Amino acid sequence: LRRFLILHRNVAAVICGHVHRCGGQHKQFGRATVVNASNHDDYKAGGRFAVVDLDRTGKAKVEWHQIREVSIVPGIAEASAQRLRGMGVRTVEELAATSIIDLQRVPYLGHSPQVLKARAQAIVAGKAKFIRPPVLPVGRRLFLDIETDPRQAYVWLIGVVCGEDYSSLFAETPNQEREILRHFLQYVDQYPNATILSLSGSEFEKRVLSKRLAFHGLPVDVCKRIVDLFWILTPSIALPTKSYRVKEVGDFFGYSYKHPDLDGSEVASL
Repeated sequence: LRRFLILHRNVAAVICGHVHRCGGQHKQFGRATVVNASNHDDYKAGGRFAVVDLDRTGKAKVEWHQIREVSIVPGIAEASAQRLRGMGVRTVEELAATSIIDLQRVPYLGHSPQVLKARAQAIVAGKAKFIRPPVLPVGRRLFLDIETDPRQAYVWLIGVVCGEDYSSLFAETPNQEREILRHFLQYVDQYPNATILSLSGSEFEKRVLSKRLAFHGLPVDVCKRIVDLFWILTPSIALPTKSYRVKEVGDFFGYSYKHPDLDGSEVASL
């Protein structure tokens, strides 16, 4: 295609649908305007299309449009999306404009109408929307994150921080797992009254650490102090993100990742 465009200078526009991750862009290549109108394969990715106007000289004007189906709102599964479509709510914009009273008539949405409407409004506005004040644990707080192998059979990285006091515990092999778990217990023992906060939506840290500590015959009582922030924050604040995973929330708040193209599951596989 590139060679063709170099040889045929009279081409005004190229419309393509690949590569998906590069969709929603247009650039100039010589005289030709190349428009990649592809959509990402992710189920939660919004749709998009381009309107291309060519003038008499062949110059292209490209206007991009989005189709944000209601299913891209975090917390709306396909069954809930079907129910909303049944009452005429097909897009994020329509959900944001629907009254709470009308949404309350839709059965089994999975989340409260107030939360889903706020999430749609946050996506439309492109900014956070507060629903209610979050009730956060009082007193000293520790923040915890762990990494495991894909089968969750061994913990190879534990990150824990209290204020400026940060500890990163790394097990290069499964044989070193017990040692980093022991160091983790020593760290949190310095703060016996602190609440340990994580973010997963599935109490991942509490479940996995409890299992792995017990496997090595180490005390598991510390896991009772782990609180999943997901269940505190998501009913309280709506974000214009596809999900409430740590990485996407961090992206929204401007956190600069050292390796932005990697996520936890990819790192575990590597």
